[in-house]
Amino acid sequence: MALLHFVAVNREKLGIKSLCACHFNHGLRGPESDSEEAMVRDFCSLLGVKLSVGYGRMKEREAPQGKSEEMWARDLRYSFFRSLAAEDDSLILVAHNLNDSAETLLFHIARGSGIRGARGIEPVYGNIRRPFILVPRSEIEEYIRANSIPYATDSSNLSEEYSRNRIRLNVIPELEKVNESFLENAGDFMRHMDDAYRYVERSCLKLLEEAKLGPDEYSCSILTSADDYICVMALKRILDDRFDSVTERDVQLITDAAQGKLGAFQFNDDYRIEAKDGILRINRYSPKSEDVCEPEPLKITDLDGKYRFGEYVISFKKIADFKANCSKSIYKNCIDYDKIVGKLTIRGRMPGDTFSSAVRRVTKTVKKLFTEMKLNGEEKVNIPILSDDLGVLWIPGEGPDQRAAITDESRTVILISAGKEISQ
Repeated sequence: MALLHFVAVNREKLGIKSLCACHFNHGLRGPESDSEEAMVRDFCSLLGVKLSVGYGRMKEREAPQGKSEEMWARDLRYSFFRSLAAEDDSLILVAHNLNDSAETLLFHIARGSGIRGARGIEPVYGNIRRPFILVPRSEIEEYIRANSIPYATDSSNLSEEYSRNRIRLNVIPELEKVNESFLENAGDFMRHMDDAYRYVERSCLKLLEEAKLGPDEYSCSILTSADDYICVMALKRILDDRFDSVTERDVQLITDAAQGKLGAFQFNDDYRIEAKDGILRINRYSPKSEDVCEPEPLKITDLDGKYRFGEYVISFKKIADFKANCSKSIYKNCIDYDKIVGKLTIRGRMPGDTFSSAVRRVTKTVKKLFTEMKLNGEEKVNIPILSDDLGVLWIPGEGPDQRAAITDESRTVILISAGKEISQ
């Protein structure tokens, strides 16, 4: 509301030809959300500013798989903002302030961050601008009081259910007790990190330009001749420019390849990265037909027996009187017998397979899971998967699917072990 007022009353000085306010009603807080929308409508009418309103109706819809409510809400509103901006190639102004950026800095540090995350919130990102990013929230609140600007406080911001709220409500106040200039110092730190990041970016781009031999080929000797940090960041840039999801393990693997410690590795289903004759290559990957020889599915008829699936031997033991107070370590290798639907089968991965890990509490496709495990084509089709008529029940190394996991109420369980047969 402060940003809207500031831009509206200064639009001529700022050279703004067209101004539209955007409000997104997520539909999560019922009457409170509707009351905020009404307040925005009234204020825009008072200022003579056009208003566009979007509706998320999130209570009526199912959240996308793997997304938190907070992230889903953010994606919905920014999609709405971008759709409006695309109509006439406009800029999107949002009111993040210095407090928000400091919260983001601490959030990144807590989760694990490099130099990029240490910059806090970027002032400019594509067509998004954040004119208040260096302004403390206290100054914005003073501006609101001085100009009698109506506003509302989202009640969910006071809940400690969200990590960011805990940082805002608990961590920052404690840091301000240590040093009352914490916010100002955090702002200086983030600016220094932004300068450092830009220097690293320029150095990386220069190094990659010098090392580039072809569209997907780089000189290992030129890459590794640079400072270690610049080399690693340049290699990370190679991956970031090509792939949506890059992990620290991916960066370590490509670094090992460039340094001659690793010949090749499978990045995902479609790409293989290799270092040969001093050249780092990113290749499209198509497994040879003889590499993909999937063992035949096996129907399980004996729950106290052993089965061979390719190179693996899978053993089962049925425990009829399970004791809930037994060692928790075996839970990963057990499924609840009474939760099995239909026939048990040992098979390879099938299109559409999904797995809800009872251990990690995440749901993803088995294809994505195997890609994250960096398996090659042969390994992917030879891993034994235990399934029933509803789908995947258990995967070696990953444990049971949530629907088959044992609990304190389980009475009959199946203990499973699987390992590659050792050649004599």
